[in-house]
Amino acid sequence: RQQRVITSLRQQTDMSELLAPGVLERLLSTFRTSVRTDIPPELFPRLITLAQDVDVDERVSLTLAAPTYSTECYPCPGTGLYELRANVPAIRSAVAGIFTATAAQAERGERLAAEAAMVSVLNGTAGLNNRATRIAEALDLLGLKASVPLVDGGRADATTYTETEITAYNGAGEDMPETLALLEETFGVTAQAADDPAQAADFVVIVGSESSIPAP
Repeated sequence: RQQRVITSLRQQTDMSELLAPGVLERLLSTFRTSVRTDIPPELFPRLITLAQDVDVDERVSLTLAAPTYSTECYPCPGTGLYELRANVPAIRSAVAGIFTATAAQAERGERLAAEAAMVSVLNGTAGLNNRATRIAEALDLLGLKASVPLVDGGRADATTYTETEITAYNGAGEDMPETLALLEETFGVTAQAADDPAQAADFVVIVGSESSIPAP
């Protein structure tokens, strides 16, 4: 709603009129009666000039919602309070990416955040979890909530996997099509569907000895 109000005001405002002598000063005088800001007054003409070049029809919204960008905790251990804990790395990545991403990429990021899929990355080799951990981190940068679970030390059911395998559990492939598509595109494999009421993750990625680490 706030975005719609701001957009409507922008569309109805003639920015060039605000730069006419005396107009901006009167507007700022009225503005200060209800809003406090530490923005120096001399910057406002430059901000208005900058706003003239903004095409509001091409705007991209960034919603920093849980669980991708924050975690809700209640009652939290130690305090017993309700806390909203920010996922700072994910927020920084999203904010930085919005200035370089295309509109299509940004919209896809919004859909991924809305699906909020849980992705477990398991080590299907005899080696350490280094590759699985790096792949989980790379998937995080792509907009997914991925991690190597603590259960069984993040190990898969075997240590002989060579290629990446993806399994969509309990209807996640149908319920979360954007996540499914991204995982399949990223690893170049087709996900398998399975049902397991005990499986907490929506998608499980098993890393093999030939699995590549996705590029950001």
